[in-house]
Amino acid sequence: MRPVIISWACGLSALLFLSCAHDKSLAEQGALGLDTQAILVDSLAGTTYDDLFTEMHSNLIKEIGKREQGGALDIKLLEARSLVSASEELYLNGMLEAALRLLDEASRTLRQNR
Repeated sequence: MRPVIISWACGLSALLFLSCAHDKSLAEQGALGLDTQAILVDSLAGTTYDDLFTEMHSNLIKEIGKREQGGALDIKLLEARSLVSASEELYLNGMLEAALRLLDEASRTLRQNR
């Protein structure tokens, strides 16, 4: 019986030692064990992309609206509207970088039309 008690005591002391070893506290870790700092950086990058998308999207929609009111529709204007619509779909599916690339392409298409 004595060897069993000694084994348990050694096991409990090892467990106690390992639990006191230096590790990041739960407050410093995210829900999935990720660093909070990395999550915040990703969140800031997402916010920046969101703001950039919103600004570019609204500017393009205004420009397309002005041109549609001003005259006849042409192929470049329809192409730009299609690119903006596709970028909206990508944005809603969480593909921010691809959506921004499409908005940039729509902007270039509108500039070609001038």
